[in-house]
Order: sequence, then C-alpha cells, then structure tokens
Amino acid sequence: MRRIGRIALLVLAALALIVVVLNWTYGRLPSEPKPSGSFIRVGSLRIHYLERPGSGTPIVLIHGLPGTAEDFNEVTALLSGHRTIAFDRPGFGYSGDGYLKFDRQIATLDSLLRALHASRPILVGHSYGGTLALAFAERHPAEVGGLVLVDAAAAGQHLGSYDKLQAHLVRCNCR
Repeated sequence: MRRIGRIALLVLAALALIVVVLNWTYGRLPSEPKPSGSFIRVGSLRIHYLERPGSGTPIVLIHGLPGTAEDFNEVTALLSGHRTIAFDRPGFGYSGDGYLKFDRQIATLDSLLRALHASRPILVGHSYGGTLALAFAERHPAEVGGLVLVDAAAAGQHLGSYDKLQAHLVRCNCR
C-alpha cells in the first residue's frame, strides 16, 4: 500500500512540475505582433488595410475566404510604383465585426474606396474576393477601371443550404 502511495505522490509531483513548466513557457511567449498597415473607420466597421504609395490607377486587392490583406504582399512588391491597397474584409485578419452578408460587403467596398479616394481602381479579386469584385463591377460599372479575377468563385450558380451554412461557419482566427 505504501508503494502505491509513493507512486501516486511521484505522479502528482510530475504533473505539478509539467504544469509549472508549461505555464512558465507559455507565459513568456511574446505577445501577438502589432499589425502593419493602417485602420480606417467605414461606417460602424473598423477596416485594416495595407497601402503602398504610387501613381496611376489604384489597384485594390480583395482576398478570398479565408484570407487577409497580407496574402497579396508578394504581389504588391512586384507592383512598385503603383498605388496598391489590400484590405482585410470584415471579420478577417485585423478587421472587425465578423461575417457580413454579400450585399453589405459590396457596400463596404464602395465606402472604403470612397474613404481612401481610390477612384476607378483596378479590382483584383482572388477566389471569393473575385466574386465580390465582379459583383461590385456589375453594380457600379462607372466606378471600376478594370477587373482581374484570380481563380474567382463566380460560376453563377446559386448556393445550396450546405454552402450557405459553411460560409457562415468558416472564420479566420487570425487575431
């Protein structure tokens, strides 16, 4: 009986040591890095964006699902000399407010372009961002200088219940 008591005490001490070491290790990890880029208030939304200065027609990059503005870092580096704006769609990256319905995302893009004085931009949309770019161009053709659709999720099909449910459940936990 004494032997079982000693083994139990040793196991308990080992577990306590593991908890202390893990707590000490994770307690010393650096905090999340500060986001690069800028923030702008668009209506009630706080939108994070990465802008590179340049001239000519602005190029606005819209990420897919999931994704962030940082998905375009290598692309914007190749576009030096051109003004580029990549932003975190609401609910992704450092932009707040969670999932927005499709029409509200289009309206947010419109307000963002106005707030950043990005007139008649070339919209570059990847995946679901391509769907948004295409819909924006359809609704505001005079406000778009061009479209680049990269593997756009824009087949023109209606979403079924499963796809709608999945779109509401998928979230990027990038914060």
